[in-house]
Amino acid sequence: NLESNPPRVAGVCDNCGHELSIRSDDKIATFHKRLQIYHEETWPMIRYYEERNLVTVIDGEQDIDAVSRALQESIATHG
Repeated sequence: NLESNPPRVAGVCDNCGHELSIRSDDKIATFHKRLQIYHEETWPMIRYYEERNLVTVIDGEQDIDAVSRALQESIATHG
């Protein structure tokens, strides 16, 4: 991360020594476009399925085993 963990030498990767670059999908304009699409297309679908009680919310902040168990339980329940 160029802000919270910048390389020792500006523009050069600490691990491999190659030149660093910013991917097009890491630019702020791309983020805003993705957020716009989310609000226009994804959120309405989530609401549609929530209204029909077909959405299971799983806390992805848990450890991987807990998330995996929650996913498996949800699939088994709603399968």
